[in-house]
Amino acid sequence: MMRTLSFVAALLLVVMHPAGAQRFVTLGLSDADVIATLKKLQKAVGAGDRATVAGMVNYPLRINHGPDDHTTLRTRADLLKHYDEVFAPEVRRAVVAEKLTDVLGSTEGVPLGKGAVWLASTCDKGRPPSCHLGITSVNLKQPPR
Repeated sequence: MMRTLSFVAALLLVVMHPAGAQRFVTLGLSDADVIATLKKLQKAVGAGDRATVAGMVNYPLRINHGPDDHTTLRTRADLLKHYDEVFAPEVRRAVVAEKLTDVLGSTEGVPLGKGAVWLASTCDKGRPPSCHLGITSVNLKQPPR
């Protein structure tokens, strides 16, 4: 009887949960984990905490300068050396200004600042797999909208 009540209570929570629930399930992470990572990134970018930002990258980091112009930073040291170019003022503003209630995830990842920065999940081969979210690309020139 107790097991049935627990199941019914859990089912009601799922049914009554807002439509935006589990926005990031395709990344292999809970919404709470993704939102915590995004908040940490916004705080680090806003505070100019380069070391924390560099530690939140899934290397190699792709830097898109335009449709046919890309560079790759392979290490944390590379990013720290070029941090001001990669996280230019407009990129930093876009990340910090992002409303996390509006962010959605897909199999391609999580865009912040209208795609200025993309984060994706990397999972190991364990059972169950362990996944973590990290920055995978930065778009310095946004396409016209």
